[in-house]
Amino acid sequence: MQEIPNGLLGGIDPPELLWSIGLAGARMAALFAILPIMGRTGLQGFVRNGIVLSLSLPVIPMVLADIQTSGLPGALVLLALLLKEALIGIVIGLVVSFPIFAMQMAGGVLDMQRGAMMATEATDPGNEATLTGGFLSMILITYMMVSGAFLAVIDGVMQSLSIWPPLAALPTLSTGSLGEIFAFLDRLMQAAILIAAPLLIAMVATEIALAITTRFAPTLNVFVLALAVKSLVLFIIMPLYMGLLGDQAGNLVEVIANIVPQMHLFLDAGGTRGP
Repeated sequence: MQEIPNGLLGGIDPPELLWSIGLAGARMAALFAILPIMGRTGLQGFVRNGIVLSLSLPVIPMVLADIQTSGLPGALVLLALLLKEALIGIVIGLVVSFPIFAMQMAGGVLDMQRGAMMATEATDPGNEATLTGGFLSMILITYMMVSGAFLAVIDGVMQSLSIWPPLAALPTLSTGSLGEIFAFLDRLMQAAILIAAPLLIAMVATEIALAITTRFAPTLNVFVLALAVKSLVLFIIMPLYMGLLGDQAGNLVEVIANIVPQMHLFLDAGGTRGP
């Protein structure tokens, strides 16, 4: 194969340029592979890869300058750096996705309470989210896009490049990192409970009413009737609940917008630069 003349690239070594593109895009590609936003909105394949490449373009000159200054590392070191970048992107993607998972958990609890889990498994076994969980997560994703929280996430990923440069080793956990992580997970669990609690109370009250009804109609099949009645109660109350749900979605969006820029508070980015 004929080699590309260096003159066409402005004197840039092609291997250095290719590795710069790979290291600059690995973190963003792993982030977008984890985020439920891409799957829920149908952004897959070339569209997602195009978004990743466009967001990685500002990072390529920085990585290329570092490689030209320190020299191109060996193949094994470069592969290790690529894996490190992908790992950081996966971690950031999971952290950002936790609030969306909290919405899915709330919907899953509601569907379990109204007995819709069996129907969900029968109709869509490849989808981990239940029907109500998918609906609530789409509300949060829409709120993220409208409020600008998604742009804050991208800005946080760009800031993480200054905390963990692509050519630096992994940062170490600080002494208070474990407490920060558990506090974050606790806040998400509280959000899931607060989202589902009003609707759960309504469905539990429906079950109590049906249990009282069986005392006057012993032959009534309460189990079959409860599934339909609780689903009806959920669909009647859900539109009335949208105002409170919007407040909870706003709280989760605030968590998403702040968690990535604040990750440096519980990490020590004292990694050493790769050889």
